[in-house]
Amino acid sequence: MEQDSNKFKDYASRLIKEYSRPFSFEEIHSHIRVKQALTFLEINKCNRILEIGGGKMPLFPYLVNFDQYVLVEPIQEFVSSASSQLQCSHRITIIRDFLENCQETLEEIGFDCIIANGVLHEVTDPRSFLTTVKTISHENTISYFSLPNAASLHRLLAKEMGLIKTIFEISNTDKKYHRALVYDKKSIISLMNEMGFSVIDFGTYFIKPFTNKQMEELIMKGIFDMKLIDGLIGLTAYLPEYGSEMYVIAKRRYE
Repeated sequence: MEQDSNKFKDYASRLIKEYSRPFSFEEIHSHIRVKQALTFLEINKCNRILEIGGGKMPLFPYLVNFDQYVLVEPIQEFVSSASSQLQCSHRITIIRDFLENCQETLEEIGFDCIIANGVLHEVTDPRSFLTTVKTISHENTISYFSLPNAASLHRLLAKEMGLIKTIFEISNTDKKYHRALVYDKKSIISLMNEMGFSVIDFGTYFIKPFTNKQMEELIMKGIFDMKLIDGLIGLTAYLPEYGSEMYVIAKRRYE
């Protein structure tokens, strides 16, 4: 599977060049999040892909070689946005619904890969959500989950500054983006094991030293540029536990 990585570099660079206009750092964070998920798909050579909750940046516009892609997205605004980007509709299906409501249909397809990019921490019942993902999975299905990291460098800094009492505290950014829970490595792996998954891999990505608001200000003032953002992405190799977000790659466990 190939991905159009140049689209990402151009997109992020354009955002930073337009720092004179108001923007949210979450736009750049989303770019990094999607690129990480695409790397997973490329490594695992996935041909039948289920994406749960693509939001503003679904994966399919950046995919080249795949047989079937299904997007399940409950929010009409995001469904409309995704539909407007369709180019090879015979391979792509967009379903406006919650995952639990289309379980039987999805179970029949037999996906190679299931992507829940920035979703698990937003659902009201993560155990029910994971149960559905497990039911949809077959023996060879690999699932990818990404979510904020409680042990992110910027959360640790905020705790040491006395801005938050614990790294698990729900921040203003969490509230803005409807994040119900904050996990760290131990708690997310424990949840996966509890729900019948075998964790294949875990990692974090993007060392974010400051809050979203502070990052926005640094970009708008021209202090941070794309080269620095790329450096913070690469810095995870030296600080592997402290990225702003983490990913878990898992398979359904058969007893």
